[in-house]
Amino acid sequence: MTHTIPRFFFFLFIFVSFFNLNYSSAQAIVSLNPAFPTGDDALTLTFYADQGNAGLANLPAGSVVYAHTGITVNNSPWQYVVGNWGTVDNRVAMTRIGNTNQYTLTMGPSIRSWYSANNNASVSVGAGDVISQLCMVFRNADGSLEGKTSSNSDIFVDLATASFSASITSHPQSSLLLNSTQTINFTGQSSAAAALGFSLDGTVVSSASATTSLNYSLVSANISSGLHTLIFSANNGAGIINDTILITKHSSPNIVALPGGAEEGITYTGQSSVYLQLRAPYKDFVYVLGDFNDWAFLPEYKMNKTPDGQFFWIEINNLDPNREYRFQYSIDWEGLRVTDPYCEKVLDPWGDPWISPETYPNPTPYPTGPAEGIVGIIQISPPAYNWDASYSYNRPPKEDLVVYELLVRDFTETKSFTEVIDRLPYLGCLGVNSIELMPVNEFEGNLSWGYNPDFYFAPDKYYGPKNDFKQFIDICHANGIAVIMDIALNHSFGSSPMVQMYWDSVNNRPAPNNPWFNPVAKHGFNVGFDFNHESLQTRYFVSRVMEHWLVNYKVDGFRFDLSKGFTQFQTCDNAGNNCNTAAMGAYDQSRINIWKRYYDTMQLKSPGSYPILEHFADNSEETVLADYGFLLWGNMNYNYTQASLGAASNTDL
Repeated sequence: MTHTIPRFFFFLFIFVSFFNLNYSSAQAIVSLNPAFPTGDDALTLTFYADQGNAGLANLPAGSVVYAHTGITVNNSPWQYVVGNWGTVDNRVAMTRIGNTNQYTLTMGPSIRSWYSANNNASVSVGAGDVISQLCMVFRNADGSLEGKTSSNSDIFVDLATASFSASITSHPQSSLLLNSTQTINFTGQSSAAAALGFSLDGTVVSSASATTSLNYSLVSANISSGLHTLIFSANNGAGIINDTILITKHSSPNIVALPGGAEEGITYTGQSSVYLQLRAPYKDFVYVLGDFNDWAFLPEYKMNKTPDGQFFWIEINNLDPNREYRFQYSIDWEGLRVTDPYCEKVLDPWGDPWISPETYPNPTPYPTGPAEGIVGIIQISPPAYNWDASYSYNRPPKEDLVVYELLVRDFTETKSFTEVIDRLPYLGCLGVNSIELMPVNEFEGNLSWGYNPDFYFAPDKYYGPKNDFKQFIDICHANGIAVIMDIALNHSFGSSPMVQMYWDSVNNRPAPNNPWFNPVAKHGFNVGFDFNHESLQTRYFVSRVMEHWLVNYKVDGFRFDLSKGFTQFQTCDNAGNNCNTAAMGAYDQSRINIWKRYYDTMQLKSPGSYPILEHFADNSEETVLADYGFLLWGNMNYNYTQASLGAASNTDL
């Protein structure tokens, strides 16, 4: 009897600090003794501080590392948490082995009893509760340094559930990518004495009998480029367990020009095929990993590289048009995982679990284990929205707009597009003929105003599915109400793939060669990371963003957040400090030129669409923009408040 057992998987998080790590051959961040404990066994856990993000590597002698840990019980992670963050907590103080990067923590007399006795709520784990994982983060005393995965997320390690278990314990991955000079040392273990063996491409390369551990060293120089299969087997006489790792020895990507009509991002080329094109200058290679290839580094999913080195591209065939395929890119030897910036739907492992199933029913689950960070979705034939053709809609004249600024999160109890629809009669009673939605494209977290964006083509799932948003727009138009999107294109945040792909980890900011972002903001009002709107790559991206919402969602225009920041005129020093706010607001012809280009794009894609700027620049500049067709947001609160009180006010401004 042959069994395939689950791999040890790690759950990953992306923040604004990244570390170089050859993920494709990374060692385990923690090891367990015994190697295959159940929830009812005692355990000694070893943490390797120089693995993962190496945030606790090479601490001075005498330093103490503390665990912050919980368990996954009945499929719910981080239960029965032990460890008070940022304090000296002897319950989770680890023992350093010599002056190495190895730290141990012993749990006993069983994992179940240890968490029952030590968890912060002092609640016992039920005898019938299934403990399937350990959940961990490691820290120094005050929590200023953390030991996590290579992408700065929590560590999750599976526990055994069978009486006889075996796996390759040295490597948590089911797929490895090797260069031509690596030597990889594998360790396979079993929970009881058995006949153990490693075979490479069907040939036994290491074996032993009546043992619980076996090693094998794979020398990359001795194998050909391409795909290889390494199988670890354990036979205890009653059955055989096989654990498999697919190994690809990397070779340089094929250099192939872009096909005709190619476009950045995701293009559906047929009823079963999709074309992916990623702008990635200065990168050496990119692999696509996803549900369509079991998240494995396979040679046929290595993307083609264009002769000018600007793009990587691939066409993927034989897809089910109705299925949502989850996917990511793995870039270069550091193994950075990102998804496509043009994704219209993403899965967020940190925010999505808190989305109400009533607001977003039947969500596609996050691929815990093979994925790291935010995951994109490909679907050739998503559920269509049928726009109502029974009415005629004309946008209100811009001089007659009565705008209601609306944050979906706070305007509704359910925090959903559908409840905003239910409340449209109320807005109609106010005389409103246009709704300005505070940002609803994907942003970091859930409870946000939305000005911390990361994915610009995807409606944030916290407010509901994209067809709910289309229905909201459709019903607004049926009632003569325009829909204006507030959008933050002055800046983006650290989970944006365009930020991550070109990152200066030493200075914790975008790298100088980032095609879209300035390393240091040019102006003093910036938050997040500052877009360079003189960059052709940024101009192209912003134009595509505007086209997407104007054409595919029929929005009526945009309120552009912090529009005065769309400039490369530097009013801060080279470190982003000592900013001259007065100079930032001075007449800036380059900023005018940027905005005129974006205005022309809007009117080309949706004639008569509204461009509203939050500008607050010199009046001479605002006059030029107003004459060109822009609407400029102004703060008249003081004047109208005075008028409402019967006091003198200048409401003719």
